[in-house]
Amino acid sequence: MKKLLMLVIMMTALLSLSACQKEVESEESLPVNDAIEEDVKFDFDKVIEEPGEKSVKSFDMMAKKWEFVPSTIIVNKGDTVKLSIASADVTHGFALREFGVSANLVAGKIVEIEFIASKKGTFDFFCSVFCGSGHGSMKGTLVVE
Repeated sequence: MKKLLMLVIMMTALLSLSACQKEVESEESLPVNDAIEEDVKFDFDKVIEEPGEKSVKSFDMMAKKWEFVPSTIIVNKGDTVKLSIASADVTHGFALREFGVSANLVAGKIVEIEFIASKKGTFDFFCSVFCGSGHGSMKGTLVVE
């Protein structure tokens, strides 16, 4: 009886976890978990400015065990900001409330986020999906000059 109860509990947990996985728009498949850091090479110090009338700033970011890399992003007011964020380990979230940004970051996927830095100031972004004991400290800063 105990084995049957354990089996039912395990099946329920697996079904619950699979039901929670949502597909996010504009994502590319990547190798899962630890392999992501070896196969995907991000240049975290590189800022790409695309030509044109508007200034576009693109950043590669990694979400992993309680940190965002890079944790500080600096742009100018009016810039279009493009973030390509990959999660290296588990599902994380990315939220930047002042600009209406919220996304799930599924492990092994790249999520593209785009918004306009329409106001000057210093704004906090954070992980919006519980990811473990260090979840509360998974934060970063957007500086709009």
